[in-house]
Amino acid sequence: MDALRRHDLYDRIWQCPTVLVPLEIDGSGRELCILRPILSERAMTATAGRLPSKLLDELRQSILALPGISGLAYDLTSKPPGTIEWE
Repeated sequence: MDALRRHDLYDRIWQCPTVLVPLEIDGSGRELCILRPILSERAMTATAGRLPSKLLDELRQSILALPGISGLAYDLTSKPPGTIEWE
């Protein structure tokens, strides 16, 4: 959330679910972190919030530096076909 504020996107991104999946990649860490920024007004439909590459680089560096994290994924699924919550 701090990174969204620094990049003036906090008021634009409606939700940003962050999910940890028990997945070890290349023997490093034990969890894959998934970011899913969402743009929506009423939650009936939603589109993926595309983040600027500078912000993605910042997030990648800080998240991959956390202990136990094996990788980072950026989920760009819209609603429909997906749901807003990550399932």
